[in-house]
Amino acid sequence: MAAIEKSCSNITKGLLKNGSTNDEASEVKFLPSVKQSLKNIVAKEGFTSHEISQKLISSNGSNYLGDLYEVEIKGKTKDGPKEIHIFLKQVISDEGILKSIVNVETCYSSEVLVYTELVDIFSTLQDNVNVPEGERFKIVKSYECVSEAIFLENIAKKGFKTLNRMDVMPLKFAELSIAQLAKLHGLTFVLKHKRPDYFEKKIKSLEPSVVFDDIIGWKNYAQKMFEITTNHFDRGTKEKIDYFLQHSFYNKFPKYSKGETGSVKCMCHGDFRISNIMVKEIADEEKEVVLIDYQFLFYGSPLVDFFYFLYTGTDREFRKAHMNNLKDLYHNKLTEFLKYFHLDINDIYAKKDFEKDFKDSLDFGLMVSLYVSPIIFIVVEQEVPYCGKNTVNDVPFKMDDRYKERVTEVVEEYMEWGILK
Repeated sequence: MAAIEKSCSNITKGLLKNGSTNDEASEVKFLPSVKQSLKNIVAKEGFTSHEISQKLISSNGSNYLGDLYEVEIKGKTKDGPKEIHIFLKQVISDEGILKSIVNVETCYSSEVLVYTELVDIFSTLQDNVNVPEGERFKIVKSYECVSEAIFLENIAKKGFKTLNRMDVMPLKFAELSIAQLAKLHGLTFVLKHKRPDYFEKKIKSLEPSVVFDDIIGWKNYAQKMFEITTNHFDRGTKEKIDYFLQHSFYNKFPKYSKGETGSVKCMCHGDFRISNIMVKEIADEEKEVVLIDYQFLFYGSPLVDFFYFLYTGTDREFRKAHMNNLKDLYHNKLTEFLKYFHLDINDIYAKKDFEKDFKDSLDFGLMVSLYVSPIIFIVVEQEVPYCGKNTVNDVPFKMDDRYKERVTEVVEEYMEWGILK
């Protein structure tokens, strides 16, 4: 990856007129490739005169791999006035400790794949069999994507929003999200059968963005996450959790992330949680959701996405009341969606195989809760807390009080199931 200008904590606003910069705009730390992409977008959209305004926006702790901007292009075309709204994610300049946890370059290449290739392929596949508008899998429109930046339609301007990463998700939101997940997975099964060469070359070969090569560095990071999430437990519970860490997590978590578990595999979202799903509400009811942030794509078990979703965005009461129903909803939606493509679920993912994988993957929920909770519940006092930090011990983890109750519920749940013993 090319050398990148530092922009970790700059919060700036600027104005570009007809491609030229003024003093205020020069403060915006756009990479040369990003500036060129903006010029490309202006040309492709047919502007004869224009002005561009942009502002750095906060992810509120939901994104650590990029600086996020709202960009507006206003001007004239030969057909009259025109205005477009763009959400821009530019690669972070100072990876710090992140480089030992994730491969940032792989993250961006995965997202480029989605927005430059899969968006059109998925649309064509669904067009060919006349999938109704309300039953389609949808991807946000892309204006341009390069290795260092993603330019998407800013659907917040259409009424979409993200929910708070620390909240327990509403049931309707969960149902809509699970339905979209089933369609995402379903389309990769369709690719496998309809375009096998592409599937083998681009999907089956997906590499996880999580870095396990530096096993000592990764284990140190995991140990730190477990310490944060378990520091309020009594000694006996901590010992059980530490045993789980040493004898199960270190061995099996990489297998989940590398796609080495489960009887069936597909392209998985990899970071399928509440803050990576945008929702549109009408009359205070969730009506439509769109998945975003495909930086952690990997080829693996569909159940990894399912459990990740539940154990990063629900509490015990929610799971007790709805987990089995959502499990059935996933399989039913996958079954229905595959029928449009004349594919039989029994040939793709028979219910008995799905149920077995569900049972065998149940421990992943505990792994996710203990490993990811510090990211979900960290109180962000600087936009990128990892920025400039060389080791995980340098990161100031100030946690929201809600994490104690949520993690405690998970631990008690898994003790009752006999998985944590």
